[in-house]
Amino acid sequence: MIPKKIINFIPDSLSENLDKNGLALIEFLDEFNLNILNDILSIWYNKYPEKAKEIILDSLGKYLEAEIKSNDSIKQKRIKIVNAVKRHKLRGTWENDIKIRIDSITGKSSSLVKNTTVFESDDSILISDNNIDNDFYNTLGTDGTNEFGIYLPEVINVINITPGIIVIDIGIADDDVFIIQNDDFILVSDNNIDNDFYNTLGTDGTNEFGIYLPGGEINSDVNILINKIKQELLDSVPAYFVIYLGYTNDDGNFISLGVI
Repeated sequence: MIPKKIINFIPDSLSENLDKNGLALIEFLDEFNLNILNDILSIWYNKYPEKAKEIILDSLGKYLEAEIKSNDSIKQKRIKIVNAVKRHKLRGTWENDIKIRIDSITGKSSSLVKNTTVFESDDSILISDNNIDNDFYNTLGTDGTNEFGIYLPEVINVINITPGIIVIDIGIADDDVFIIQNDDFILVSDNNIDNDFYNTLGTDGTNEFGIYLPGGEINSDVNILINKIKQELLDSVPAYFVIYLGYTNDDGNFISLGVI
């Protein structure tokens, strides 16, 4: 127990014959003990950045990775510590942490994927009966009877989303991912004369237009982007989670570009 009044703890013979120097020593010791007592009591406030002793702010900031700088004012240090505590509380949450980190790297708007394969709204289905009410569904392509048919989407990649498996669309598109020349054309399914340039593969001697078939090479910038996101999320993703990073292509299928 720290004494509150030093004079009560010195011999009577000394206390009764105090000179000016003795009184100054007693005042100094009283003030010293009071400061020590206040320091001990202030330990209670170490968990409150706005009230904690200035002397522990740097250590507290280092412990919480608050990124405190040597030239920060006391107020700035306290604010950074408060914000660091908030970040730790929200770390690993989608809206307040993961999405912000990803979007800051890509400049896009990322989203959580609920279904890795999304079929187009006008898709039909194959059925097993021959009911006349279902005759439109029983044509594959066009059969000369009607213009309806069944579109069979190409399912490139299917990920079973179960607890512990998170799929994230980082917000990019096919055009961002693959290396495609600016003058590329596309294959079309009809023989309309308006599309005659599109129906040539390479050059056929009739015109100079042709179709370039990209080999599926992924843009190197995309690989760099994925690696940056992986590094950024390493300290926020729980070790028991599997995170798929990718994008949703034009067919509505999720394409994985990386796994954490």
